[in-house]
Amino acid sequence: MLPERSRLVALDGMRALAALVVVFTHATGAIAKSSWDALALYRSPLAPLLNATGAVHLFYVLSGYCLTASALRGSDARDVAQFYLRRIARIHGPYVAAALLAWLASAWLYPAPVPGVSRWMREHLTVRLPVGELLADLRFPGLVGGLLPQGWTLEVEMIFSLLIPFMVWVASRSHWAVLAVGSLGVLWIQNLPLETLRYAIDFAAGIAIFLERDRLSAVFARLPAILAGGLALAGFLLLSAPAWMLLETRNLRAATLLFASGATLLVAGAVHLASLRRFLAWRPVAFLGRVSYSIYLLHFTVLALSTPLLREGVGLAGGAAFVAWVALVSCALAPLSYRAVELPCIRLGNAACRWVARRTGGAVRVARIES
Repeated sequence: MLPERSRLVALDGMRALAALVVVFTHATGAIAKSSWDALALYRSPLAPLLNATGAVHLFYVLSGYCLTASALRGSDARDVAQFYLRRIARIHGPYVAAALLAWLASAWLYPAPVPGVSRWMREHLTVRLPVGELLADLRFPGLVGGLLPQGWTLEVEMIFSLLIPFMVWVASRSHWAVLAVGSLGVLWIQNLPLETLRYAIDFAAGIAIFLERDRLSAVFARLPAILAGGLALAGFLLLSAPAWMLLETRNLRAATLLFASGATLLVAGAVHLASLRRFLAWRPVAFLGRVSYSIYLLHFTVLALSTPLLREGVGLAGGAAFVAWVALVSCALAPLSYRAVELPCIRLGNAACRWVARRTGGAVRVARIES
């Protein structure tokens, strides 16, 4: 059985790579290009680096895995209350800080769109959010009127953070297959009233991988190295397939299943495949994983402020340099945000958990802090 610490470091590394894919996708999307150039780019070998939707599904499977461990630390009302306090502090606090920063940047620093900026990016650069709307958007994670386009994923994350204790309770008292079947059933509902629920399959998969971690460890240990590596490669190909096939616009259910299947195999590989785990736990990758939430939150503001670099049309080399610039600046700022915003929010959540434990006489369930 693998030490849990080894698993979590590798999963941090995978989260870093997923965050960078989102950065690459948004930065590439900000560059003006013809429809033919865009089609060629997203059907090229570079497509996996621009697969933001696949990266988001990967985030959700990772969350399902990690939150299951947290939810199983205790199941009574006091433990669930502490779980919610930790998650709200972890997700919402940094979100509020990023939303305020984006709002201030849009009010004072956003540049006028230049010729090399895409129509999609032009729309975001013209957003000027009234104070009242900003305050309303701070109540729950979201798009902040278009200032944080990635914010919709945080809304999904928060909603499922509220549902995870119930999902884990169901899976641990019956079987994870109950969650899987229920998630598939939700996916097949016509005119789904809450679009967020289609991501239940990702969180259910993460829960299943955690609950079956010992059995999966034994399976991976018995597999020949080439076959175990083949499973991880299959996960990568499944995660990339919908983007290559442009499947999301033609069959969203099929795309969701492929994304979820690929993400599940990759997370299982990160946990149980030694070679992949070593790479993801490599210090530079693991460090980026630790600050990946800040990378994710800050990158669009960095992107918006960098668009004057697109004053003239750019070719492939210029576009790659622009994308690299946005990624490097976001990664450079992320450790500062981690220390100034994320760590205080985590400590605030832990302090709230200690207060609840003192008032209710329960055990303290705090989050581990890495400075």
